Amino acid sequence: NPATKFSFSLARQSAVNLDIYDARGYLVDTVFAGDLGPGPCDLTWRADGVASGVYFGKLTVDGQVSTQKVILAK
Repeated sequence: NPATKFSFSLARQSAVNLDIYDARGYLVDTVFAGDLGPGPCDLTWRADGVASGVYFGKLTVDGQVSTQKVILAK
């Protein structure tokens, strides 16, 4: 089962959203949407049923956005 872990740390309780997009910009999956407390966080995207290719993880924390490229090879 292919999976990718996104690790980050929060300074305070924050609204967090982690979405996965394909290379064309289409939303493939929402991994998490909600509040998380301060400290280290690990969110895992299970890519079952998704084709091999290039994807992008878009992490939004309290309105600040970070994007990470993910290469999925099955």
